[in-house]
Amino acid sequence: MSGLWGLAMSASAVATLMLDGWQDDLHIRAIAILFGLSAIVAYPAATIIAQFLTRRGRFETRLAAQLLALASVTLGVTSLAYAFYYRSYFAMWHDTTLSITWTYQLVFTVLGALYQFAVFGMRLYLPVGIPALLLFALWQSSKPR
Repeated sequence: MSGLWGLAMSASAVATLMLDGWQDDLHIRAIAILFGLSAIVAYPAATIIAQFLTRRGRFETRLAAQLLALASVTLGVTSLAYAFYYRSYFAMWHDTTLSITWTYQLVFTVLGALYQFAVFGMRLYLPVGIPALLLFALWQSSKPR
């Protein structure tokens, strides 16, 4: 299931980029890989968190927990992966490792990346991601415990 979730998130990113008229295949591929691998990592963690929160709860409770956990963990893992990628790009201009200046540069580069992902990256989940989120959460919530 984790692979299907990753495929759905990659498809969502690619669909948005194609609708926006992106023509750079290399960047589309990199974004699709980032979204897909992040979703693959996030899915098991989100499922475990949701099951922990709703051990034997009613269907509505399990559904709400699945929706919340799957959305937030997927967004969190993807934004952190984006921040690491962003930081690695700007690392060549940063000061020597573990200096005070380097620490400021690291913190503000990561914060800038998280902000940039929140503003520009989250919209890549909209065409396919929301329906996929509902389907996966419904499927996970309907499984007997």
